[in-house]
Amino acid sequence: MKFRSICNDCNNRLLGSKYDKEYKKLVDLLYNLYTSKTKLEPYVDIEGLQVNKIARAIVGHFLASKSSFSNNLFEKKLRDYFLDETKLPPKEMSLLYYVYIYNTIIIMRDFIPKKMDNHQYKIPSGFMSCINSFPLAFILVDKPDDKCGLYDLFDYCTNNIDETIKIRIDLLSYLYTDKKTLRDPYWPCSVNDSETGTDMILLSEDSQTDSIFSTKRNFSIK
Repeated sequence: MKFRSICNDCNNRLLGSKYDKEYKKLVDLLYNLYTSKTKLEPYVDIEGLQVNKIARAIVGHFLASKSSFSNNLFEKKLRDYFLDETKLPPKEMSLLYYVYIYNTIIIMRDFIPKKMDNHQYKIPSGFMSCINSFPLAFILVDKPDDKCGLYDLFDYCTNNIDETIKIRIDLLSYLYTDKKTLRDPYWPCSVNDSETGTDMILLSEDSQTDSIFSTKRNFSIK
């Protein structure tokens, strides 16, 4: 499915020419690391990356993943950050990341997950969006009370767009931190009857009118 969601200037000059190239460096580094025969440590510190550009690349893809323009405060702060290379990320948001080992590509925007049972598989709380694709998955979320043991890319960001910053990748983050079993490929938006499943609300454009409430056993529009 294809739809026009971003202007030529943002897509080609900013995302394509400036920010995605730096993100591709990280993807290539991780791909070579994952496919090597070298014994890996639980963590790897990667140096020499312009992390401020990588963070904007991910934010840009979140903004481009909607087919209509939104003028709510959440979107406005993200656009301001993406378009102004001197800005820090919105202080009330986190960009969590973890190793994603699946070939599935998932893009989910604007939902609130909630666990409705007693199972102990944690999920970040709050209003969030997700992009899952090999080799990393990202969760853009209001500052969560519990980051589920994940690192926050925004914590590394500075005002200098060209600054090179060392970031840490938890190479075991494809496992649930508290259970040490494989994360569901759809986590944290896996609506199912397993013990890792969640319920969620998908919000409308203005977050005030229609919304979709999805549970493990029903799917309804409110």
